Amino acid sequence: MSSSELGQALADIRAEREAHVTKGYDAEHDRLHGVGRLVELAAQYAGPTFSRRELVKAASLLVAAIEVIDR
Repeated sequence: MSSSELGQALADIRAEREAHVTKGYDAEHDRLHGVGRLVELAAQYAGPTFSRRELVKAASLLVAAIEVIDR
């Protein structure tokens, strides 16, 4: 994977994460749901189709789970 491909993937994950926050899914919301629930949701998005869009959503939920742990 080239650095530009990785850069685009990470940029898309970041944009998805920022979109969550603008919809009200902020740090407090994530904390209330907990790491386990965020990981469960990510697994649902990463389901059988493996579309890029769904994987970006899943990755952004995993980032949210990591952020909950880091707080």
